[in-house]
Amino acid sequence: MKKILNNSTYLWVLTSDMLSNLGDVVYYLALLNYVLLVPNSRLALAIVTFSEIFPSFMGLITGYLADKTVNKLGTIKLTLLFRVALYLIIGFCMGFEPALWIVVVAAIFNVFSDFAGFYENGLYTPLGLRVAPKEEREQYVAFRMTVTNLSNMAFQALSVLLIGLLSYQHLAFLNAGTFLAAFLIMQLLTPVFGKLLAEQPLKIAEQSRKKEKQAGFLSSIKLGIREMRKVPEFRLILITSPLLNACSAALNPILLLVMSEDPTFVLLNTETTLAAIMFAFFVGSILGSSLVLSLFKKSSMVHLEVASTLFLVGIFVSILTHQLILTLLFIVAIGVSIGANSPKFNAKFVNSMPEEQLATIGGGISTYFMLGNAFVRLIVSGLVLVLPADQISWIFLLASGLLALYALKWIAANRKSSSFQSI
Repeated sequence: MKKILNNSTYLWVLTSDMLSNLGDVVYYLALLNYVLLVPNSRLALAIVTFSEIFPSFMGLITGYLADKTVNKLGTIKLTLLFRVALYLIIGFCMGFEPALWIVVVAAIFNVFSDFAGFYENGLYTPLGLRVAPKEEREQYVAFRMTVTNLSNMAFQALSVLLIGLLSYQHLAFLNAGTFLAAFLIMQLLTPVFGKLLAEQPLKIAEQSRKKEKQAGFLSSIKLGIREMRKVPEFRLILITSPLLNACSAALNPILLLVMSEDPTFVLLNTETTLAAIMFAFFVGSILGSSLVLSLFKKSSMVHLEVASTLFLVGIFVSILTHQLILTLLFIVAIGVSIGANSPKFNAKFVNSMPEEQLATIGGGISTYFMLGNAFVRLIVSGLVLVLPADQISWIFLLASGLLALYALKWIAANRKSSSFQSI
């Protein structure tokens, strides 16, 4: 912990991320509330849900582009300025009376912003390897998750306050301002990264100078899956994660639909309820990531993954019975399992993949994990137009139940593996 706190470069980058997260959290919550102001709120919700399909496929493209980009630091700063411009335009549009066309513009621009964000993450990945020592990366990831989720938890409470005090236009401008602040921090860190890169040049830069042939687009993804399958814990995750993400993708639209149909399924108001749901997940994630080096130190990724599938079943049962408090408790629980699992997965992944293809492989795996997410969002964007919330909840309760049964069967069949004995 002391080494992390003494790593000023890492802390400044983390601060930059937290600032942009503040804007994104506030803006996303504001957009969900803005949707309810539009005359045809169901159609507006369907549009926003549909727009969230595209980020599921971005990691594959942006990761490949990031690996091919030589001037990573300079390009990171350009992506931040691009996102500043996007949210300034959205802010201008939100100065008009709430209308469906504004939702369409906001959804499209949000897709562009997500694309830039995925690209930026891919660009930073190899830079981050020079900031966090290899043997301490699990601790760094756990620390990052804990701090980020603590911040986001505070951002949820702040969001409720800001949405009540500021107009939607000002909230979009606030998001633009956070990206501008992140740009200024990266500008100040440019000399530091220049020194780090002089000491440890990027491998892709070396390959570009030597004009060596690099692995193709699809071969890099196949390499990632092949390498992941060599790790026993990854084998179940390669099956369950896409399906787990698929079922989870339905939660926000279903919860919004339940709130619109059942006035008792709220805490004070819609804004507070949405914030409480996000707050619950962040609490769980913080607990999970903060305990990854103590209580969950010897827990395998497989056991944590199975726990996530069981908690997802609990979430849909509580939604179907309209038990908001129980829903929040299960969201906390799934947050714990995911929060403990992510540092283990991320550290093992970055340490086992080749640096020059890290963003491509990571983007490919991310896209693979999110394929189910995209498919379900497409389905839900149509279902919310024709079915009540309870019927949609039944569909996903059945799906999550089958997933949990598969995960339990898999772990029972592989219980003799020494990799899974520690819990």
